[in-house]
Amino acid sequence: AVAVVIRVAGLTLVEWLFGFDLGIDQLFFKDTPGTVGTLYPGRIAPWTALAFLSTSIAVLLLDSRAVWARYLFPCLALSGGFISLLSLSGYAYGAELLYGIGLHFHIAVPTCVGFLFLTVAILFARPERGMMAFTLGDTAGGRMVRRLVPSFALILFTFGWLEQFGQKVHWFDASLGAAMLVLASILVSAGLI
Repeated sequence: AVAVVIRVAGLTLVEWLFGFDLGIDQLFFKDTPGTVGTLYPGRIAPWTALAFLSTSIAVLLLDSRAVWARYLFPCLALSGGFISLLSLSGYAYGAELLYGIGLHFHIAVPTCVGFLFLTVAILFARPERGMMAFTLGDTAGGRMVRRLVPSFALILFTFGWLEQFGQKVHWFDASLGAAMLVLASILVSAGLI
């Protein structure tokens, strides 16, 4: 099943990169003639295809004994999560380029959330190895990672949203907002550390 996902996602990315249509998106469900507003009706978004490809390859590398796979596995798993976080922040901040192209090629919010859960599941599938062994370990470094990473993510995401909201309601301009965001991030980061 994973090999099928890798093939479909890889071929979809090839379709996007080289601008041709293999008809993958029309295999099971045909769009009605005259579908308006999209060049490739039914095709999954490039971000979605990339997330499927990276997380699927990570699943294949779960039990690999090769040294290179130990380093590649977390990078591929985390890239699916990164694409999800990037897209979710695009939705939160109104930055369309972060979650889609044009009107019809967006990665959906439920898809982003699903890839976040999938990334966590893949990383926790082998908690005794690599990055997860360090993160879950009973060391000062592991405890620090468990406390700081979620805190930083939540706080910085909230500060970014507040900064953008302040600009929209004209409380301050972009340069003052950016300065306040950086200063608040430094102060909170120093306080948490």
